[in-house]
Amino acid sequence: SFIYYLCSLKHMLSKAYNIIFETLANSNRINILESLIKKEKTVSELTKELKLDQTTVSHNLKRLKITGFVKDKKQGKNKVYSANKDAVDPLLKFVNNHMNCNCQALCNCNEKKISQILKRWKKN
Repeated sequence: SFIYYLCSLKHMLSKAYNIIFETLANSNRINILESLIKKEKTVSELTKELKLDQTTVSHNLKRLKITGFVKDKKQGKNKVYSANKDAVDPLLKFVNNHMNCNCQALCNCNEKKISQILKRWKKN
């Protein structure tokens, strides 16, 4: 029925949003993405730069690739990874705009003060 279709569609969209936000909530993935925005790199280059083990880097690159934030290409025997600018640029533009418009209190604080703000917010 049509109602079942709408409920199913809503569930699929909700699941997709969760996957995207969970991907971006991981600090290793954010660090990898930030590095790849600057320059394309291999797994071993990322491993050295970020001081992470090869398994961690590979696992997180796979998740970033599945969600469309990272692309790869063969270069000789290696895969070279880069940020997918079509996905990342609009996201960064949105986040920067949101931060500028709505998060001035967070941007003007040190980490201790941000932690205090977040604790107060969680209590409410």
